[in-house]
Amino acid sequence: MRKAVCGITGVFFALIVMNSTCMALAKSKDGLKQDKDRQMVMDTVNVTAKRYQAEDLDTGSFTTVITAKDIEEQGGNNAFEILQRTGGINFSASFPGGVSQGGMNGEIGIRGIKGGEQIMVNSIPIIEPTAGSYDLDQIPAIFLERMEVVKGSNSTLYGSRAMTGVINMRTKRPGKPAVGGQLTGGSYGFMDAGAWYRNEKILIGASYLQYDDLENVKQNYKKSNPYNSDLFNPKKYAALFSVQPSEPFVFNYMFNYTDAGYAARYLKKPSSSSRTDETIYHHYLSGTYEKDRLKATAFFNYNFMELEYDYYGNAQKPGKENKKKSYSTGLDLQHSTYALNTLFLYGGTWTYEKQDETRQDVKGSSRSGYYIKQSDLNHDRHLPSIFLQAEKTLFNDLILGLGIRGQGVINTEEDADNYFEPVPQFQAVYKINKQNSLFANVGRAFRVPTFNQLYAETATFVGNAELDPEYGWTYEVGYKFKTGRLSGTVSGFLMDYKDKIRYVLDNSDDRYYAQNMDKYRTSGVEWSFDLKVHDYVTLTLGGYGADPWEEEDDLREQAGPKWQVAPGVYFDNDRLALGLNAAMMFDRERGLEDYVNVHLTGSYKCNSWLKLKLKVDNLFDEDLVVYGNMTPGYSSQYEVLDPGMWVYAGIEINFDLL
Repeated sequence: MRKAVCGITGVFFALIVMNSTCMALAKSKDGLKQDKDRQMVMDTVNVTAKRYQAEDLDTGSFTTVITAKDIEEQGGNNAFEILQRTGGINFSASFPGGVSQGGMNGEIGIRGIKGGEQIMVNSIPIIEPTAGSYDLDQIPAIFLERMEVVKGSNSTLYGSRAMTGVINMRTKRPGKPAVGGQLTGGSYGFMDAGAWYRNEKILIGASYLQYDDLENVKQNYKKSNPYNSDLFNPKKYAALFSVQPSEPFVFNYMFNYTDAGYAARYLKKPSSSSRTDETIYHHYLSGTYEKDRLKATAFFNYNFMELEYDYYGNAQKPGKENKKKSYSTGLDLQHSTYALNTLFLYGGTWTYEKQDETRQDVKGSSRSGYYIKQSDLNHDRHLPSIFLQAEKTLFNDLILGLGIRGQGVINTEEDADNYFEPVPQFQAVYKINKQNSLFANVGRAFRVPTFNQLYAETATFVGNAELDPEYGWTYEVGYKFKTGRLSGTVSGFLMDYKDKIRYVLDNSDDRYYAQNMDKYRTSGVEWSFDLKVHDYVTLTLGGYGADPWEEEDDLREQAGPKWQVAPGVYFDNDRLALGLNAAMMFDRERGLEDYVNVHLTGSYKCNSWLKLKLKVDNLFDEDLVVYGNMTPGYSSQYEVLDPGMWVYAGIEINFDLL
């Protein structure tokens, strides 16, 4: 398979190079150079790494900027798919495409470790506090203007949960008057429609996506009672609204909604079969004032999930219903000033989190009779913090940064402990010249348990109110360069944690109990290269090689893929665009097979406002295992399976209104 991928990539690359040499440009050389210069500035500026705009060569961490052009070239339909095709990222999913299964969402990992990433939209965290989940598959690509990924501990700047890295998505904003849209159809009844309008004051967008039922996308091989799972007709709705009444103010709102269903069909005991109808939606609202060196943001996130269970295999067994609501609200402030030839960045964040959940469990048996047991989970807490970071440049080429955050956790539960965590970080950048720099960083990471990890008790999972926070340290040294047509970053890293929270199976009652692991670590090398081999041809290569593992009572297990590779080759002459990229994971955890998913993208610009588009996912129609657990001897082995090749075709329109 790997040889086939390399061969196809080589042939594809040769064809587009040959094609590029014989095609004439409608654009003048001067115009092309101006576009390149503007793109270069956009690609190398990062906001997330330092909380203010900074050139990548001046930042002391491994950063990745995914521009609007990258998003189009890679061809992902949503944020989850885009990140899968990004170097240094591993992922898991309970259903293909990251669709939620009762709150078990598609999850992004960094350098082989999951659960330590901070996910943000417009610099506001969106991870919900009940289970620590997020629905990236609900955020359509058409809404995204830019994504930034910063690896390593970022708890000093972004507080709890930013252990392994930060993923920050910027949505479209008001700007030059324009209107755009897309309509795409494809395999399995796929349809994706979206449109947006903007002027200098407002932006309005809407999106709708659906596809048909997918059978046998999850297979559980439990010997006593194996079953297959089907996914029923997911429908995803989204809306985006942004208003900028005056220069310092901007208000952003995004709404995401998914309606889907899934069933478990038991093969030996059909009476255990069930169907679940799932409704999930999120409201993300923020208002930001930013002028000069002051930035203040107020935010409110609301999360809702409703699950309706139908045990159709057993007519006597009643259905049940779970409703899960949570919200986070707060204020984030930052200000910067110069003193003693040093830049001081300081501020604070206050977040209030609340869980309001009603759960039902079916108790009893067919002989004694069934009944519904209902439980209510109502918990809340406050997360106040303050931070200070100082940055000083010495000898014009050495940039030193030292910061610390004081993170508090104030629990409202009776007899619950409150605690305060100091989170320091140090970064250094040595600029060899304008094109090359060395960097190093060390930082403490910290994450509070979710409400479910602390308090939930279901037929499958049991929380633990005595859980400690997760914490640890990350260390990294690296080299960045940007010389003519070639740019890249290479780094060596160690991410070392203790008290990582994990659910461990207790065979006595077949339930998973939350507990703190002894150790959790990944170490290795990450790389990212971008080579402009021709005015129209670009090669990219990102990925990592690492040894991620977790340990409990001297028993060590692999925690994630040891190798992740994301190669890409792209051709674009402003009329015809072609791309070939892949998401690859090798030497995976839990006995899983290697994963190589190759994606083909293409578009043809008919005129200034109309573009024809074509995409193919799983180009070679491989039998891919998205996630699962095939550990030898494990009693409940299962696999989440990719449905196979997906082919999409459609149109895109963009009108400038001036």
